[in-house]
Amino acid sequence: MDLQSLNGKKACEVYTTLTSHRRSYLERAQEASRLTVPSLFPVDGDTSVSELANNFNSVGSEVVSALTAKIVLALFPPGQPFFRLSLTPEARALAEKTKRLSPDEADSAANMLDNKLAEAELEVMRDFERLVPRGELHALIEHLVVGGSACLWLPDDDKASVVPLHSYVAHRSGDDYGLVIVRSHVARAKLPPGIAASAPPANQVVMDGGDGPHEMTLMPDDKSEVEVFTVQARNGPNNYVVWQELSDGRQVGIRRIVRPEKRPLMPQTFKRLPREHYGRSLAENYLGDLAAVASYSKSLAAMAAIMARLIVMVDPTGLTQATDVEKCPNAGVISGRDDDVSLLQTEKQRDMAGVKAVLDDTVARLRGAFLSNFATRRQGERVTAEEIRLLANELETAHAGAYSMLSASLQRPLVMRVIERLKRTSPVLAAVTQVAEPQIVTGLEALGRLAEITRIQQWAQVVSSMFGPEIMQTIADPLAMSARVASALGVSTLGIHKTKTQIQREAQQRQQAAMQSQALEAGIKGAAPAAGKAFVESQTGAAAPQGQ
Repeated sequence: MDLQSLNGKKACEVYTTLTSHRRSYLERAQEASRLTVPSLFPVDGDTSVSELANNFNSVGSEVVSALTAKIVLALFPPGQPFFRLSLTPEARALAEKTKRLSPDEADSAANMLDNKLAEAELEVMRDFERLVPRGELHALIEHLVVGGSACLWLPDDDKASVVPLHSYVAHRSGDDYGLVIVRSHVARAKLPPGIAASAPPANQVVMDGGDGPHEMTLMPDDKSEVEVFTVQARNGPNNYVVWQELSDGRQVGIRRIVRPEKRPLMPQTFKRLPREHYGRSLAENYLGDLAAVASYSKSLAAMAAIMARLIVMVDPTGLTQATDVEKCPNAGVISGRDDDVSLLQTEKQRDMAGVKAVLDDTVARLRGAFLSNFATRRQGERVTAEEIRLLANELETAHAGAYSMLSASLQRPLVMRVIERLKRTSPVLAAVTQVAEPQIVTGLEALGRLAEITRIQQWAQVVSSMFGPEIMQTIADPLAMSARVASALGVSTLGIHKTKTQIQREAQQRQQAAMQSQALEAGIKGAAPAAGKAFVESQTGAAAPQGQ
């Protein structure tokens, strides 16, 4: 489905039509949300004052939060860029011409290029943290883990925000989304004056639950908001048309034709199945365990409440009076026999122990599936690069498809979108991006790069063991190997690596210093005998007159 298939229909009509395809995914997301994080996908009719579901446990929320934090940390590690700007193939071919320059000129050109790339990277990362808040990234991944689908919206004039599944529809063809429509409520004051006065109020919301769509009338105060539909439709292989409409079909603003890297709407999925327009979540695979944990926890809580009751029984035929027991204060004295008084006991401890064992097994299974192993997690405010690498490897092993998909569908499109926004106000970035493109250095890409470092280390060890360290030092270029390792680790060598001219100059200086040191030592050794002989003769000449 693309721009041609709309056939002049209103955006609200197409949106309502596509909600039927979304209904089953939304219902599954609501069920998973009820068992994990109820506030993510409220059921139909819920408002801000509605009471959320009570599962008598927090295991679902715990495992979802743990996996969400791990994915965000692996994809977007704090304090370090998740991408590097590298030369495009065309610019790299042009850079080969610098070999015709003198060594000093080539090194100067390389240093200047590195400075510009580093400056552009810092500028992009600084604005990336501003335009894409980390809280929105966390909310996006959390929606994907629980609901399977969510959309990241980065408009031209605002920060990024997450569009939940119940607020957008999408149609996917192949590996791309040909149509995405987002329904949002906009304050009437933000609309152009000519449209704001006559725009229909957002007084009805179409819900998807139950046997079919139904309407929920909002409060009169909500009429200050207007329902706006943002449409992103594919128009050809490399173009997309983006515009906004009111519920009555009137267009707000102008239609814009954008390239793929400039798309403001970026739908994401956790796990994608063929011929499906929305994704599947991880929580959906474990609905049985999540429901079992909720049921067992509720049963244990009810049984614990029963066992917590203290009921005293008094033998009516005994000497002890029930009224005396009831009115006796703490440490008081009454007359009677202890055999007349007993406590009512449920004697269900053994049954509860069995339920508790099954509950513990189910919780352990869930924590393993969601990588929520608190016993092996290091507690600290900072984590090392090695820990991030191990975390990425763990995610790729446990959730290979989802992690790979997020690396490809989220990281690169997002940084490309941020760069396109910043190019309008940054001449330096606009110039640099003409010859450079972002290269992801975290996530799945980082695993391949770290594997390259391992292969380099293995190669060096094999060559050294076969031919000896001397041969290894003869055939290997330390500067080139260091550059390869730094590139694989995502480390800029700006200000770290010496140029070949500097290395040659320092080697010449060391050689000259060694030659001077050798000459000085030879001079000292040659002058020592003559000086000693002169000293002896002077001492002998001085002693002769005394002997006479």
